[in-house]
Amino acid sequence: MAGFAKARRQSVIWLSFQECTGCTESLTRSYSPSLEDLIFDFISLDYHHTLQAVSGEAAEEARRQAMRDNRGKYIVIVDGSVPTAGGGVYSAIAGQSNVAMLAETVEHAAAVIAVGTCASFGGLPEANPNP
Repeated sequence: MAGFAKARRQSVIWLSFQECTGCTESLTRSYSPSLEDLIFDFISLDYHHTLQAVSGEAAEEARRQAMRDNRGKYIVIVDGSVPTAGGGVYSAIAGQSNVAMLAETVEHAAAVIAVGTCASFGGLPEANPNP
């Protein structure tokens, strides 16, 4: 039991791109387990842009640190669509296009999970005539 208590929680990097924030809202209102139980007992939510927006560059460093510390072992969750037109210039976080941030983050991930219709199929941001 002592070894299990010292076990490292699974590192999770959650990327939110073009979306309505519905997936994050669902996460924050989860009941069983609650968000608190999830992040304190089961996973290490090392990055979530929407939840860490006020942290600025410190949040981006947390993402990069989680990628370094957990290379090949972290899980990436993506919600929101990733605009690709014009090389991805239509959406950026911390000066980096969503396309570039996604490519950088998933490069050494153990798994990538698309959450919601925006990440899976483009959702409302994909509707015409949105470039």
